[in-house]
Amino acid sequence: MAAAVLRLARSKPFAFGVGFSCVKTSVSDLIVQVGVERREEIDWRRNASFAAFGFGYLGIVQYTLYVPVFGRLFPGAAAFAAKPLRDKLADPKGLATLAAQVFLDQCVHHPFAYFPAFYATKELVTRGNVELALSKWKENFWADLQALWQVWVPATILNFAFSPMWLRIPVVASTSLLWTMILSTMRGKTHDVEQGVAVHSDILLEEGEVEDPILGAHVSARTMELFRKGLARRNTSAETHFVVTASGADRVGLVNKLAHRIYEGGGSIAESKMMRIEDDFTIVMHVTAPKGTSLKSDIMDFHPLDKLEVRAREVGVRKDKPVARLRLTGKDRPGIVFEITQIFTSLGYNIDELNTDTVPGNWFLLELFASHASFQHSSSKDKVLLETKLNQIQTDLDLKLDLSWVKDH
Repeated sequence: MAAAVLRLARSKPFAFGVGFSCVKTSVSDLIVQVGVERREEIDWRRNASFAAFGFGYLGIVQYTLYVPVFGRLFPGAAAFAAKPLRDKLADPKGLATLAAQVFLDQCVHHPFAYFPAFYATKELVTRGNVELALSKWKENFWADLQALWQVWVPATILNFAFSPMWLRIPVVASTSLLWTMILSTMRGKTHDVEQGVAVHSDILLEEGEVEDPILGAHVSARTMELFRKGLARRNTSAETHFVVTASGADRVGLVNKLAHRIYEGGGSIAESKMMRIEDDFTIVMHVTAPKGTSLKSDIMDFHPLDKLEVRAREVGVRKDKPVARLRLTGKDRPGIVFEITQIFTSLGYNIDELNTDTVPGNWFLLELFASHASFQHSSSKDKVLLETKLNQIQTDLDLKLDLSWVKDH
């Protein structure tokens, strides 16, 4: 079977590369939806969009770049890849050609072509717009590149150094699929968000800010963050967990000073959420530290110096999991949060996480309200009633609601 696949890849490299990339991207999204987002029902529209992205960009565009374009720009690339390792190391011209290919791919192609297409596809799938996609691309530019290079510079060196031209696209697709599976495994077992701690304060960034190895997890700043958090939490039995809150008059350097105090005390900031209202600053952090640490007293001693009201309390690791997640948008009006949470509360659901935000309107756009929340319940017997009530309030308040169920654990 493997031999037949390789023969097909060698005899029809373009068709195989495009098809493989299409299937890989579809499978990657399915892994994310099932293993990371814990969806009970697959969003096939989204999956089809990503499959199309894999077919068009990852397949056609990247194949064109890596094979015919690089083949013409670097005519000795194929011969270099076929050489034994000892001969490669003794070939300075071939090594220079390899370095040039990696540079063009990682410093030109990815930052200025792949990532804009990456963000544009995500926005179109979530009914956003290209202008917002370009804004995110610019905002995350350097962070995305640093994360990308940690995985893809060594992966690309190995690919371009050892793979024949016809195998380049399948190797790229397989590497990104492996990355998706690693994220899904680590994220699916650690459940950072399901421990009830908000990851990001800007809820106008799609739900993917919490669940965003989307698009097959071609390494970005967000997916690298998920990976590191998952790696850091493989063993939490020897850790103490704290909730730290700090508030006071806003001024430059407060977060840096507080983070430095936590670092000096041996602590690590697992999650944080900051808000500034007018001249007032507030931050909430989930901090972990080795058992027996004096971190709590170290943090509490911070506020006399900078006139911050700082509190730190030890908490246990959450065991229960949210069973429902809700995302909503609509025209801002008083009482939306009350009426939505009243429905969940009346049916016995506990609010695990709640983020809200408003976008100011102008002369042709109304003020927009957006929220993302997760809820926990000991059973799922009230699913139908909950969905019925939410459908009714969606009509009454003219909201767009998206309710998703987390699979039972």
